[in-house]
Amino acid sequence: HTLKSSTNSGTITITSSGISRLYGGGIVGLINNASLTGAKGVVVEKCTNSGAVNAYGPDTTTWQYVGGIVGEAQGRTPDNGYGALIDECENSGRLSILTGGKYRAGGIVGQVGSNQYVKVSGCTHSGILANERQVNTSEFFGCIVGNVDATKLLIDNCTTTGTICSLYPTLKEVDSSKGNIFILLGGILGNSNNTTTDD
Repeated sequence: HTLKSSTNSGTITITSSGISRLYGGGIVGLINNASLTGAKGVVVEKCTNSGAVNAYGPDTTTWQYVGGIVGEAQGRTPDNGYGALIDECENSGRLSILTGGKYRAGGIVGQVGSNQYVKVSGCTHSGILANERQVNTSEFFGCIVGNVDATKLLIDNCTTTGTICSLYPTLKEVDSSKGNIFILLGGILGNSNNTTTDD
């Protein structure tokens, strides 16, 4: 399956309640377990987003995955080694994290799920990724990928010329009794867990 040369310039507003997970992207919300045995997976190629993505998460119990191109990418192993490929895509829009908690947000991909095989190549983030509310839980933001729990992720030849920022402190900085709360910001990758790299 291939999504190619698609463009979004409209504003996307993400909001919901009473759910455990929320996905939002300028092009795709969720690539879900893309590949079956022997398949070639899902390709998102030469897509661009210049529209604003505004995330109004319902609360701090909902996992929220937001990306300029893809909210979350999941891809089981296909014959070519990756179940999902995001290739030569560009985000120049503004991603605004406005309410709620438990965010994983990226200029290209918000989250790469656990036990997945994903490649992000030749992508550019030239927009703005901004946390605009006080953080109650630990959160991860990256200009290319926000958070990785993947078994295998390759980020290849990607560029960021945009801005990433958190405009408010964590709740711990306001009240030290709240425990270990932190924000990780990365020019390429916000956070990586249990991930191997590809030579």
